[in-house]
Amino acid sequence: MTRMGFLLTRLWWRKAWWLVGASAVATFGIAWLVGTENLRLAIAAVLVATLGGVALMNPRYAIVATLVYLTVLGDFRRALIPLTGWPSEDPLLLVGPTIAVLLIGFVVAGQRLHLDTPLSYWLLVLMILMLFQVFNPLQGGIFVGMAGALFYIVPLLWFWVGRSYATPNFMAFLLYRVVIPLAVLAALLGLYQAFYGLLPFEQEWVNLAGYSALSVEGHIRPISFFVSASEFAQYLGIALVVLWVDLLGRARIALVLIPLLALALFLESSRLVIVALLFTVVLLWALQTRSLVAWLPRFALGLIFIVAGLALGLSLLQQLSLTGRVGALVHHQVSGLLNPFDPAESTLRLHIDFFVQGLTEGVAKPFGQGLGATSIAGAKYGSTEITADALGTLGTATGGTGSTEVDLSNMFVSLGIAGGVIYMVVIALVLLTALRYWHKSRNLVALAILGVLVVELGQWLNGGHYALSALIWFCIGSLDKLQKLREDYD
Repeated sequence: MTRMGFLLTRLWWRKAWWLVGASAVATFGIAWLVGTENLRLAIAAVLVATLGGVALMNPRYAIVATLVYLTVLGDFRRALIPLTGWPSEDPLLLVGPTIAVLLIGFVVAGQRLHLDTPLSYWLLVLMILMLFQVFNPLQGGIFVGMAGALFYIVPLLWFWVGRSYATPNFMAFLLYRVVIPLAVLAALLGLYQAFYGLLPFEQEWVNLAGYSALSVEGHIRPISFFVSASEFAQYLGIALVVLWVDLLGRARIALVLIPLLALALFLESSRLVIVALLFTVVLLWALQTRSLVAWLPRFALGLIFIVAGLALGLSLLQQLSLTGRVGALVHHQVSGLLNPFDPAESTLRLHIDFFVQGLTEGVAKPFGQGLGATSIAGAKYGSTEITADALGTLGTATGGTGSTEVDLSNMFVSLGIAGGVIYMVVIALVLLTALRYWHKSRNLVALAILGVLVVELGQWLNGGHYALSALIWFCIGSLDKLQKLREDYD
């Protein structure tokens, strides 16, 4: 086919996609006028057609639009409750995976899928092993495995998308022009929820879904527009890391935004995110030096300063007589951070127990228990009794989902010893690649990506964090590509 013929064919397909999109809008628009039974399906179809058309014109635009959609997905779904209720099966959850698969199709069709780095090889092996685990009978059936694939395999697709479409300028745009503005909006909504409570449709969602994890001393913690409070906290942690890197680069705007996001994160009332954030902040500050000899004392000094400052600040907060919703959130945060090993004040021991039990399950059942075993797919589509029995005390404690709340131990449960070890290798390769890229390039984007990976360590493959899992693996893919290009250049 000549180049002109190729261009005409591509133009025809673009027009065809937009024709499909327009037809979907008209068809489902009429269906909406007749009745609202399929309104969510109609909206999902329109979004897929629209984002698919955008992807045909410019994949990077579609990447940004999809990541924005996944970020606001929580409130977008909740806002439809007055019209459609809260369905057990929501087609809006399939929009992101559909666009990810479409982008992968573009990558394969454009012959941009290359296995030219150790990380790409190991990740492909991990994905192949996951495909086999879709058929594992221990998780409760093949449909459970297919649903579990949405939580584990789909996020990894964004690695290959990142390897194909990321550039240094695009990553800077994504982190500073997309993530930061979204985090600011999320923080503002989160602060409103902390002081005044959830919006009416958000409260209706809590009443329908019974999301007990949101309750703190009888008050509902902020969730912003995310699907869960934990994703909200993790997203703020990522944004604060990016702003901290910007501050290290002497950007003054960070001085304005960091306090806002930090306050929203503190009132969200999650503890582990704050600990991970403070550790990452010190690490990135220490890595400003090129010498390992100077790095270690700098890191130790920073940790001492941070721990002392945190203890002093929490002690002062403990003396304040705060009441109401804010008082409950502050008390929950302060008591947990000051008494991390007290079971009455902190869940740290419970998190550690889940992690250890996950590793133990991986050894006890070395061939794995399937992708659905450690996601909500097992409890939702399979038999809770079967899943809980297969996972023992871990399944019982987590209501049949079996999640250990850490991706590494989840991989040991779902994929067995081999999968857990392979994922350990992937983690090590990612961190090593991030450190090498920062050491060679010394640019702020490299340091920001490293910070994002460190602050999210243990949550990279949390498929329930729809926006974060896609963003993180896109960053990992971009990191692998950019480091490879730098090595080839050198």
